[in-house]
This record gives sequence, structure tokens and C-alpha cells, in this order.
Amino acid sequence: MATNSLYSSPDQRSKIITEIRKFFTDRGLLEVETPILSEFSVTDVHLSTFNTQFQSPFSPEAKTLHLMTSPEYHMKRLLAAGSGPIFQLCKVFRNEEAGKRHNPEFYDAGVVSPAF
Repeated sequence: MATNSLYSSPDQRSKIITEIRKFFTDRGLLEVETPILSEFSVTDVHLSTFNTQFQSPFSPEAKTLHLMTSPEYHMKRLLAAGSGPIFQLCKVFRNEEAGKRHNPEFYDAGVVSPAF
């Protein structure tokens, strides 16, 4: 899997994340946090999700949940509900190739705005 040089320097990684947040908040975007697990898979046929089974103590049947490949779906729902311009910095997961440049888990910056 890919090795990320940012992880070798937590201070540098923290500064980069802080600057990204500042960039968006200085432009009036609100930072949000959306679910990382969803009952719904992605609609993009080129993306593969990681799945898990959730067994509720209140239901006899397990439910399949999907780790999010992008925060976009939930962010668009917030925008449609009137949130205004929003952004999210989060881990996302794609059950695809792994190598020197690709990890199945990575950090993503999602931005949804009618005017950004």
C-alpha cells in the first residue's frame, strides 16, 4: 500500500489540515460531519465499497452497511435542506487497488456549494 510522507511528520500534517480548514472557513463555508456508514452503496459503477454487517440487538436480521467512498451524497442532502455552502475533511474508503499511490483508506476534502 501507499506510504504517505505526511504521516512521518504529524506536525506538518496537522498544519496542512489546519490551512485547508482555514481556506474554506475564510470563504464562508461551514464544516460539517456526515455519516461514515450508510445503508446505501454508491451510484458510481466504477467505485467499490467495503461492506460490513450490523446486528442490532432489536432486530433478528443483520443489516449490510457500506463504508463511504465519498462524503458527497450526504453533503448534497444537507445542501438541499438549506445548509448553505459546506465542506468536510474526512477519511473515505474504496475497495479497489492498493499500491504505491493508492490506499483503500484516504483523506478527502468534500465541498458542496451552490456558488463555490
